[in-house]
Amino acid sequence: MRITIGSASADSGEKSHGFVQVSRSSAGLPIGIPVNIVNGKKEGPTLVASGAMHGSEVIGTCVTSRLFKNLDPSQMKGVFIGVPVMNTWAFEAEHRVAQVLDPTGISLTRFDLARLFPGNRDGSIADLLAYTYMSEIARRADCLIDFHGQDHFWHPTSASIVAPPAPLSKLKPAVYEKCIELSKVFGVRQIWRNIKPGRLTATLNQEKDVPAIGLEFGGVTGPKPVYDYVARAIRGVMNVMKWLNMTDGEVEKWDQKTCLCELNGVNNRFGGIWETAVEIEDEVKKGDTVGTVSDPYTAEILEEIRAPISGVVTNLWSPLVIKPCVGPVGVGRVLEYV
Repeated sequence: MRITIGSASADSGEKSHGFVQVSRSSAGLPIGIPVNIVNGKKEGPTLVASGAMHGSEVIGTCVTSRLFKNLDPSQMKGVFIGVPVMNTWAFEAEHRVAQVLDPTGISLTRFDLARLFPGNRDGSIADLLAYTYMSEIARRADCLIDFHGQDHFWHPTSASIVAPPAPLSKLKPAVYEKCIELSKVFGVRQIWRNIKPGRLTATLNQEKDVPAIGLEFGGVTGPKPVYDYVARAIRGVMNVMKWLNMTDGEVEKWDQKTCLCELNGVNNRFGGIWETAVEIEDEVKKGDTVGTVSDPYTAEILEEIRAPISGVVTNLWSPLVIKPCVGPVGVGRVLEYV
């Protein structure tokens, strides 16, 4: 069966790259969504994977483009739809959000695609992008992976984000369990239970009762080269395709325990020079020092940042210089290891 999305069109056993035009800028430049289709020779489920919803988080860009290049549709069942760059203007600027989508400069949150789903055809240009992605691409999914990754402000992580099951959220318990299983099949080391309004994956979970997860995977800082994370993420997606019976082979079992936890931010009152006392995945006890902020002129300690609860470190500020109130450390309350 032929699959057509925007200018991309692929019959069974074919692949195609194209573009879904959403609007145009005042100078006539296209605003839209690039899309890759790999249409398997045999019928099967549809897996959607997207990257760069935030323009500075590009792990998913590398993963989805390489999968498009390397997947062989003649050896596949079903359809792989890759969106390498969901927010092209933010990607061009190497910024979390696109300034072209916020001409006033007043509010960035309003124009953060990650908070706008299912979108609004009659809203801002960012609302329209979210609406188009949802209606043209995401709703085709039987399974969806939304790639995010830490930019130059944060240490790399290996985590998925899943809303808690009902009655704590609108997520049905059966779909919640599928999301946990999907996270484990991909191979993250942490699962963050968290609710944020307007999230793509939560919207799809509720609308279609399908497994959909957001990933905070990899990053651009730290001793591990970024392409190690890309290779590991590709391996994770290929494992998901086996799990969905889209490709042949046994599902790989990762030699690790996955920590299911609830997020808690740790804020800093002062800006200055940041020095961390922990690493990602470290276990901490309530009251432990997780970092310090010092005066850049005298090296005097201005503030000791302490863990508000016992748990594991989930995210961590990376640069030496820190501004006030950025929340440099996350500590997750451990629910269980799965």
